[in-house]
Amino acid sequence: MVLNCFRARFSLFASFALTSLLTVACSGGGGSGGVILSGVAATGAALPGATVTSKCSQGSTETSLTDANGNYSLISSGVLPCLIRAQSGSTVLHSVATGSGTTASANISPLTEAVVNQLTDDPVALFANFDKSSAAKLTDSSVANAQKTVIANLVSNGLTVPATLTDFIKAPLVAAKGSTSGNDYDKLLDNMATQTYPVKIIAMNDFHGNIQSPASSNGGTVTLPNGAAGVTVNVGGAAYVATAIKTLKSAASNSVVVGAGDLTGASPFASSITHDEAAVDVLNQFGLDVTSVGRRLGLAYMGLVGCLSAARIATLHSDVCSQDYLRLADRIRLKLNIKDTELCPIVAGDCPTRIAQLRVLRAPR
Repeated sequence: MVLNCFRARFSLFASFALTSLLTVACSGGGGSGGVILSGVAATGAALPGATVTSKCSQGSTETSLTDANGNYSLISSGVLPCLIRAQSGSTVLHSVATGSGTTASANISPLTEAVVNQLTDDPVALFANFDKSSAAKLTDSSVANAQKTVIANLVSNGLTVPATLTDFIKAPLVAAKGSTSGNDYDKLLDNMATQTYPVKIIAMNDFHGNIQSPASSNGGTVTLPNGAAGVTVNVGGAAYVATAIKTLKSAASNSVVVGAGDLTGASPFASSITHDEAAVDVLNQFGLDVTSVGRRLGLAYMGLVGCLSAARIATLHSDVCSQDYLRLADRIRLKLNIKDTELCPIVAGDCPTRIAQLRVLRAPR
């Protein structure tokens, strides 16, 4: 009887403590807010043991793990809206929670990733740099429009979306586990994984930082062949290329813009004066999805490697040279979201040694 009484008192105390904890979390302990996020992470099958990370407006970064069924729950010190990321091995998916209040449901799936992709050209960069300014752009309206676009894209690609499934973020998601199948949401994920999609590849190369239209004497005009023979048009420059890419993308339900190299380097003054950072910004505005490392970043790192090699034999000014090339290379690398280890194929010599040297150079002095 004494034991049962002790258990009852302990249960009451634990309940009170938990309630107090949630109250503090939701109130922020002084008006800073608080929100409880929960949902399911799945790709068709559940994502058990996935790391779920949230970034909410005015709050810190919080992390939790999914259970065996892909369920997660975490408490953020911030307020809505929030960006959420689930990572399991090489699988990285994003989601978003908007609205108001102290609780929000947010599944994390390829469908929510598609929704976030409608909200930004780069979900990875948006999550990494999430702040008050980017949070202000995540509204109920923008997310609802993004979901409508995703549904329209699914239908245009031959997939059937259940009439009841209009909200990929908040709708119940029961993930398949073992021999047990999931619900309609989960079955749609399975169908997406087995569906084939036509994709138009829009390729470009040798842009060479020509963000301004070239002079007519330097290739800025061409005479059209075939049916439009004799008609002369202005070509080249960022505006012309952007229009051409937009036109090509509008004619395809699925497309990817790729660069085959030499998009920067040997550039006109307008771009070279910025070490081609202006050209990189323009390429991002084009919606460039992927590109080879290319000459500019390659030259920056090759120059850095040369300086590092010179440093080993105490060549005059080699340390200053290394620092200059490192700053240039890092500016370009960060814009393109390239990790040091991904540069090993273009860095001469023993890559791990070079990476270690880069870290030493970056260290505060």
